[in-house]
Amino acid sequence: MTYSPIAPQKATPRTGLWVVLGGAGVLVFIGLAVVVALVSATVWGAILARTAAPHFEADDASAVLLTETQSQPYGTWSAPETTTAVVSDAQSELASDWKGDTPAASALPCEFAYSLYPVTNLETGAQEQQPLALNDQFLSIDTDSTFSQSTRVFGSAGEASAFIGQMRQLVAGCTSYSTSSWSATVAPLTLPGVSISHSAWVETGTASHTGGSYFAADLQRGNIVTRITADAASTDSGKLNSTLFDAVVKTAAANLQALKPGSGGTQA
Repeated sequence: MTYSPIAPQKATPRTGLWVVLGGAGVLVFIGLAVVVALVSATVWGAILARTAAPHFEADDASAVLLTETQSQPYGTWSAPETTTAVVSDAQSELASDWKGDTPAASALPCEFAYSLYPVTNLETGAQEQQPLALNDQFLSIDTDSTFSQSTRVFGSAGEASAFIGQMRQLVAGCTSYSTSSWSATVAPLTLPGVSISHSAWVETGTASHTGGSYFAADLQRGNIVTRITADAASTDSGKLNSTLFDAVVKTAAANLQALKPGSGGTQA
């Protein structure tokens, strides 16, 4: 018996269906990718907006200064007239005061410590025109102890941050100095109540006018730095000490953290 070969069956074509399904899958994938990208951009945009360093103008700086109400727990508040200047003015004043007090040659790395403003006398170019403000002796403790506070508006947050780093190096390089009116040892100061970027130091010695100690701290947020200083007479050393200074600086730090760009000096 002879059998005829069975002709092979041709497969039913399905390419059209797979093309349609594949194309739809690609479109769905692309759509999901676009949605994810948009959501990610929105989320990251919001995060960056919250974490970006704020940029302040000179008019905003006065809101960092302690008010009468904030100062009352620490001593007697007075309403000093706010002095405005630029860095070059403070540099000239610093150079004059330092030279006038005839420091010993070994004291030269400590020149920065003589200024009530956050300046180093190393600034050049555009930095010399950055605005400053000072409230001198706005708070007193008993006999001759006084607090002062000043602000400096830098061109950028990076500049302000670099200044804090520079101040830490200068403080570390100054262990003591002697002038015709003040002889002191100098040491970095720890401020446990302050969490924002800062540099601080304490001077312990004797002076022709008060004696005692001198405290100073620079606080930075964004492109603003505020300096708090306290000139503690020896007769008040039991009250104006590092603990009290830390409390006052902590209040100034809270003002700085609450400051909003464009506030025009109005505290939040």
